[in-house]
Amino acid sequence: MKNFRICLETAIALTYLAFGALWILFSDRLVESLVSNRLTLTQAQTYKGWLFVSASALLIFGLLRQSLRKERLAQAELVQKQKQVEQAERQYRLLFESSPLPMWIYDPQTLRFLAVNQMAQEKYGYSKEEFLTMQITAIRPQEEVAKLLDVIHAQRDKYRRSGPWQHITKSGQVRYVEIFAHEIEYFGKPARMVMVNDISEQKQAEDALRESEARYRRLTENAPDLIYRYEFVPERRFTYVNPAAISITGYTPEEHYADPDLGVKLVVPEDRPLLEQATNRNRFDKPLVLRWRRKDGSILWTEQRNVPVYDQEGNLIALEGIARDITERKQTEEALQKISLRLAEVQETERLNLSKELHDQVGQSLTALGINLNLLRVRCAHEIPAELFNSALDLLQEVTDKIRDIMAELHPPVLENYGL
Repeated sequence: MKNFRICLETAIALTYLAFGALWILFSDRLVESLVSNRLTLTQAQTYKGWLFVSASALLIFGLLRQSLRKERLAQAELVQKQKQVEQAERQYRLLFESSPLPMWIYDPQTLRFLAVNQMAQEKYGYSKEEFLTMQITAIRPQEEVAKLLDVIHAQRDKYRRSGPWQHITKSGQVRYVEIFAHEIEYFGKPARMVMVNDISEQKQAEDALRESEARYRRLTENAPDLIYRYEFVPERRFTYVNPAAISITGYTPEEHYADPDLGVKLVVPEDRPLLEQATNRNRFDKPLVLRWRRKDGSILWTEQRNVPVYDQEGNLIALEGIARDITERKQTEEALQKISLRLAEVQETERLNLSKELHDQVGQSLTALGINLNLLRVRCAHEIPAELFNSALDLLQEVTDKIRDIMAELHPPVLENYGL
């Protein structure tokens, strides 16, 4: 406004000077050319003076009126802008104070807190008065202070997002936060406004996830079984194979990644239909027992358990599975089967011998006993009652029937499993 007044005063002075100079140069000549009588010329000079004064007054009035109108408009505009600024400050203060996130303003030179909102006081445990006596380094662990100072001094953008950082509350609790800093002017001085987003729970979840992944990685990397993931879309490929592939198949994980058909090539040709049938019919509820051919040409037995992975439309997109070397188990089962068969054969021989003995000796003895009882019944019919002979014969027949049942049961059912 001072510069505006200087310009206005200069304009009025210059205008009046120009008007006066023109008046002096041309008014006398004009009057002398129009009036020849001296008395009349004197009166004309008087009127000319009054006209100059009037014209000068009107000129100055017009210039001042125009300038004052501009100044009033400028003052009104300035008042309106001040009101808008005050309203914006009230709104900013309301947003600042009622923000659900901790916020504060600090001096980037002294690092002192200049203002804090209510949420910052609640989350950190300090009162407003305590905050205003502290520096922002007071809520940081000592090992992060140097890094914080580097970030503050290196900040060139008006807005910056950084983190995660560690903040320490008044109670000593460590919270992980993300910082949003913005350069502002606070009471005419440069300052920075900070908004804090507490990501402690997110950080804990991420740490737990990383630990779980690391634990899973350790388990899979050290597992004796072959663990793999095979994807069908967007292209057929192995996306994970653990190191156990080397000891089981002789092929490295990298060789599996390079050849998407290696999983099929490992299966001996006679067992490949079983694999194709299980895959085509999506039958993954039971273990799949297959023979594989190692890289050195040797054969091993494997037991695979596959878990299908489907997309939202129900299409099979991947298989996650475990393959175990069961060669020793199969060899043990075969040995046990042979032992069982041999044992059954020995038992059958013993049973046959026992059956033959019962037939040849006991059976013949019982037959001879029956014949003797019948002869005795004929010869001693008058001395011994017939009821006694009939009872003895019935008992003999019952014993004979039981012997025949025992001979029939001596055939072992286990032999039927082997076609004997």
